[in-house]
Amino acid sequence: MRRPLRKAALWFALSLSGAALVVFVVLAFDSLGEIGALILGTLGSTAIPVGLVFGLMSLLAGLGESRLRRGIGMIARWQVTARDWEAFRVFDARRAKEAGAHAPAPAPAPAPAEGRAVDVLFGRKQVIVDGSYHPLRRWALPEMRGVGWLLPPDAVECIEFDLVYPRGRYGGTIPMSLRIPVPREAREDGVRVFQRFKAKVPAARIGLAFRRPWLVIGWGLGVTAAALLVTGVGWLLQLSGDESLTAMLLKLIGILSAGGAAFFTLIIVLATKPWRSKPRG
Repeated sequence: MRRPLRKAALWFALSLSGAALVVFVVLAFDSLGEIGALILGTLGSTAIPVGLVFGLMSLLAGLGESRLRRGIGMIARWQVTARDWEAFRVFDARRAKEAGAHAPAPAPAPAPAEGRAVDVLFGRKQVIVDGSYHPLRRWALPEMRGVGWLLPPDAVECIEFDLVYPRGRYGGTIPMSLRIPVPREAREDGVRVFQRFKAKVPAARIGLAFRRPWLVIGWGLGVTAAALLVTGVGWLLQLSGDESLTAMLLKLIGILSAGGAAFFTLIIVLATKPWRSKPRG
């Protein structure tokens, strides 16, 4: 990730926009109508947590990058010559196309060295390579799920981190890899870094949504149904002539909650695809 603080500002701006949209729905509920309020309310209530989560991730990345660049928490540092970096770039592109390998981690792909040495800075839970910051943690986004050591025949040795990133607007996750070249003169430091992170990767455990997708989907549908029931209560109260704030809030909160729960359930369905038959054996 490059310029994480700027990305944090953009994500927080999205969250504030979502909050403003929800306030607008509350104030203009009657003129928008139920369908319009549902659509705009769902967009706003979705933008708020998405902006907050990714904004917080980017903010933490920015703070972590700043600390590591000042030497706080640094455990290893080395440089990769322009010649070794170019050989690594060729290998990295080839490795991404191999069967069973993952695409390179985003932001950004290794750029040409252009005659300069490339800096690698390792912290206890992060790395900066060629100016790009990458957190390396378990139970986080991105999540570190594996560490390997590669011995390419035509490039310097590499540490390969298996990471899981958010897929994007359709939800779910996507596996990617971050490969860090280790030149011969830094091999001792590289082995020490590899062993440190390798020890932090426990045996993989499949999440509940993938182990029992129908259970999670059922809970999502249940929450959606409960929210629709609350909406119905508010609607019946207004139909009977009750124009109180309580009736309006029941209807509005029910609509927003139903939209959010339905959106969450849709993400789980798209991520797990529970209708696919599991391979035998």
